[in-house]
Amino acid sequence: MVKYINGDVFAILNQKSNLPVILAHSCNCFGSWGGGIAFALKQKFPSSYTLYSDYCSRFQDNPQELLGKCLLLPISKTDPGYTSVVGDKFLIACLFTGASGGKAEILKYTDVSLSHLGKIIQSKKSEISIPRVDEILQSINTDDVPIYLPKINSGIFGVPWPNTEKILENHNDLKFVVYSI
Repeated sequence: MVKYINGDVFAILNQKSNLPVILAHSCNCFGSWGGGIAFALKQKFPSSYTLYSDYCSRFQDNPQELLGKCLLLPISKTDPGYTSVVGDKFLIACLFTGASGGKAEILKYTDVSLSHLGKIIQSKKSEISIPRVDEILQSINTDDVPIYLPKINSGIFGVPWPNTEKILENHNDLKFVVYSI
C-alpha cells in the first residue's frame, strides 16, 4: 500500500506515534551522504551518518556487495535532529540502490533492498549488531508499521518516480507513506 502526503518528510519527527518510525531513503554504497535527502539526514543525524560511513568502509574493495541490502540505523540524543517525540523509536533505513549503475540497476536494487527491509522487519532482527536497532525492531507489529520516505530515486539518481512507485506497489507486505513537496 502506498499513501501520499504533501509536505516535508521530516514532519514525522514531531508526530506522536506508539509505533517505531522508519524513514527509508536510497543511498550509494560508497559511504557518502552528499546530496538530496541523504545530505539532510547527515545534517540532522551525524551519528547515523558515521555508522553508515563506517559500515560502507568495510566494503571499500567491493562496494557493489552492498547493493540490494538495507541497513537500519538509530539516531542519537545528541543529534541536532533528535526530538523526544519519536527519537527513541526512530530508525533510518538505508536502501543500497546505487553504485554507478544506470536507472534499471537502481530500480532492481530498490526492489531487492525493500525485500531485505521486509525480512528484517518480519524477523525483528538486524543482520549486524548496532545498539538499539534490535530493541526498536522487537517493538514492531509488522501489520502496523509504516515506512516513511520521500520520492526515492527521483532526485540525484534521476529515476522517474512512476517507475519506483510500481516497485513500492509490488511490496504488499510493507506500508509506505510517501512525502512530496
